[in-house]
Amino acid sequence: MYRWLIVLLLAGCDCGDCYPTDYQNITDRRVNPSTETGFGIPVDLHGVRENVDLDKIDTVVLEVKGCVERMGFDVDLSCLQIGVVGDWFWSHDGRWQLFECDMPRSVCDAKVEAGVLPDLDFPCSCRSAIQDNDTVVIPPNLGLLRSELVRLFTGINNVWIAELADCVQHELPE
Repeated sequence: MYRWLIVLLLAGCDCGDCYPTDYQNITDRRVNPSTETGFGIPVDLHGVRENVDLDKIDTVVLEVKGCVERMGFDVDLSCLQIGVVGDWFWSHDGRWQLFECDMPRSVCDAKVEAGVLPDLDFPCSCRSAIQDNDTVVIPPNLGLLRSELVRLFTGINNVWIAELADCVQHELPE
């Protein structure tokens, strides 16, 4: 009897999570991949007017995957999907493509205090996000794709530490 109960419990278990993350969802976007990259990564481009460089997605994903694997992390790309947002806007300094997200007010306030805002007028806006622990939500310029992939693949939130910095190099705009 107990054996069947365990089998039934395991059948409903989502034990095969691909990534060691449990980030709070600050976006609730419907991600329904409409295309895929040459490497087979599902990408949702619904509502996106700009051209998105699918080859760049492949290049960045494979570079980041190789980088974090050299550090001992196992990376399974079978769960990964990219949701490109169409309703983005420029930061006032023109450096960042931003989008609305549901960041907790305490996080916004902490960003203001630390001076690490993408835009003072929009302290709760996002440059990128991880949603549902398998989806990178990002504007069309793919600005912080590397850092979000490192966060997703490693479960480490601060990707600018020395050990991971090589995996996210060359990402910040000039």
